[in-house]
Amino acid sequence: MNLRDRINRIDEKVILFVIMFGLSLIKGWHSPHRWTYTNYVVNYGYGFMRRGLLGTISTTILGTHAYEYEYIFYFMLILFALMVILLIVLTLQLISKDKSFITPAIIFAASPIVVFLSSEFGFLDEVGLLLILAYIFVVWNFGKRLTGLSIVVLTSFISIATILIHEGQVIMFGPVLMLTTLIFFIERATPIKKTFAALTFLAMLMFVTSVAVVRFGTLETSYVDEIEDSIRSKVNFSIASPTFSAIHWDTEEASTRTLERWTSSSRYYLLLLSALINLPTQTILLWWGKRRVGVIADKTVRRMVFAMFIITAISPYALNLVGIDMHRWNSLSVVTTFLGLMLVCRFVKDRVDTPTISFAALILFVFISAMSTNFLYNAQPVHLYPFVNLFDKLTAFFLEGARFPVLPQF
Repeated sequence: MNLRDRINRIDEKVILFVIMFGLSLIKGWHSPHRWTYTNYVVNYGYGFMRRGLLGTISTTILGTHAYEYEYIFYFMLILFALMVILLIVLTLQLISKDKSFITPAIIFAASPIVVFLSSEFGFLDEVGLLLILAYIFVVWNFGKRLTGLSIVVLTSFISIATILIHEGQVIMFGPVLMLTTLIFFIERATPIKKTFAALTFLAMLMFVTSVAVVRFGTLETSYVDEIEDSIRSKVNFSIASPTFSAIHWDTEEASTRTLERWTSSSRYYLLLLSALINLPTQTILLWWGKRRVGVIADKTVRRMVFAMFIITAISPYALNLVGIDMHRWNSLSVVTTFLGLMLVCRFVKDRVDTPTISFAALILFVFISAMSTNFLYNAQPVHLYPFVNLFDKLTAFFLEGARFPVLPQF
């Protein structure tokens, strides 16, 4: 079959998915700010600390170049590209097995959530998501070679790595790992007791690891100031002090600061805006997931999978109790909902005829998902018309002699 025949056989909805995903990425992409860059130079060379794994990896790979803006930028770009490629590949793999999944895939691709992912270019969340996607890719494509013990070991390794990147990722992505493991054991007809024992072990491991990281990785303020001064003397860009504040804040202090913000009425206005942005897409994904889980014949399995799917979908909301980045947590909950839906749809793909909706309804859902895109993520404007962010930067680069990558100013 020649290339032209292969192109002609591609479903037009798959093309629509790729186009919508690309446009959403362009809407939100921007150069990282100082907070993001600083995370890549905080490392274990100063002793064990929270959120130090990524900086340790970048400084190990790049050496002294890790303190140069340009090298970190391209390192971030590689990680971002891998995350995007894996997300698209996993989605297309699932569509090839379950044609109906193209509908929620297009709705997700057109949503503000992909814009959010793009605006998080270089964030610790995105690096954790890359690990989760790589984990799912391995389980999906090499699962037949994995034993029950090996999946537990692999899941343990990924969970510890994500927690060392950012301790909050035990809440962000821990349930995704648990749902993947649960489905792995169910597909192999593992006895319920063994499945429950494995999940209990993983849950305890994640809990103990996160507590240990917070306990032993929270440093004294005076020493954190010394680390900041040391790193500031090495880098060729202006670093962000709030990155270091997060290292010496304990959970109690972070929770207190967050709860104080909830005493302001403006916080609830932001909550309403966040709901308008996120809930249309998340509601559709949850409805689709409920439909798919509902076809599982075994009542016990159906309840276990549905409960884990819901926990996967809503777990990032819990971060609103300990972190101030409301839109970040709420948008991540839609990301985990999509990941949970992918896992569920792949699990039930061979059981029944898949649900479908009309093309007109699909267009309506896409419109609802995309209409709230004009909002601020991480203090960066996101425009309904794509290319605006990039157009301004390209104009400055080609016509005004601006440098690239653009040095962060905030």
